[in-house]
Amino acid sequence: MLVAAVGMSAVPSQAAASDPVVVAVIDTGINPHHPEFDYGGPGDPDDQIVGWWDFSDDAEGHYPGPGDLWDPVFPEPYDVHGHGTATASMAVGRNRSDEKSPAAFPGGKLAMAKVGSGPKGSVISGDLSAAFEWATETVGADVISMSIGSGFVLLSDRWLYEAISAARDAGVLVVVSNGNGFLNAAIPGEPGMLKGYGNSPDVLAVGAAGASGALVTTDPEVVADFSPIAAHKSGGYAKATGTSFSAPFVAGFGARLIDEARSAGRELDVARLEDLLKFSSRDTALPPNVEGHGVLDLHQLPPAIGHARAGTLPAPDPVNQAYSTLVRDTVTELLRG
Repeated sequence: MLVAAVGMSAVPSQAAASDPVVVAVIDTGINPHHPEFDYGGPGDPDDQIVGWWDFSDDAEGHYPGPGDLWDPVFPEPYDVHGHGTATASMAVGRNRSDEKSPAAFPGGKLAMAKVGSGPKGSVISGDLSAAFEWATETVGADVISMSIGSGFVLLSDRWLYEAISAARDAGVLVVVSNGNGFLNAAIPGEPGMLKGYGNSPDVLAVGAAGASGALVTTDPEVVADFSPIAAHKSGGYAKATGTSFSAPFVAGFGARLIDEARSAGRELDVARLEDLLKFSSRDTALPPNVEGHGVLDLHQLPPAIGHARAGTLPAPDPVNQAYSTLVRDTVTELLRG
């Protein structure tokens, strides 16, 4: 495979090289006692979960102050719905069961922002913008994963778009799911490039891999498995379906590359990381409007790790690269023009 040198600078100190990589997940919450996570509580300095805050309407709008990593009002993480437990397991789950679809960054540090409200935890009415600000400014997340979308075309919350942009400006990779078709019902027809929040030029939008992905999403930047076996809130495992589960896998994949680069004495900036993810994906016979640059899975991880550690990039597929650039330029003009 052809490679090209990229701008990955040497890490200036051993302390920087040893900084733990943190993935922040914005979702319905988490069952921290699931076997996929190592949880000792907010006072445990070695805990896998390094931050937790309830931003949902159930929490009645109490917000973290400077440096507040852990919610003092609801100190025990919880997930009534289960969506967040599943997505977090696909990002940093420890892969403790052969039944589970493996995460690419098992055991990685995790911060959870809960935004699911209501008796079933399924109403996404929490303060997403505040969750992004907390993950960026207080947690210091390296990657933020959000599997929440908007059914409206170009009419979504501008405050959230600004928070996403601020995270990107701070050097955070923001990974979002690219939707599950019109009305979230796997009905084709709505352009994925216009659907919130995958339409933001400051995110990496992840769609569904495989031939059936054409029925689920269009215009992603990369795709991944959208029907894995993930952690269930009960403590077991269950099949999950949707681009909600493609995005956190890619987020964990990106976090793993940051970790590998740091261990090799390199700092992988967000623009280069996004390119590395895109160019490491596997092109298939599907057209780029269905798969973007291609598929990211565990088969793509070893060569991507090699590039992260060496400070190189694989050569992109020229057709997929041209299409992805066209989509990004179109979205940027529509949203910022």
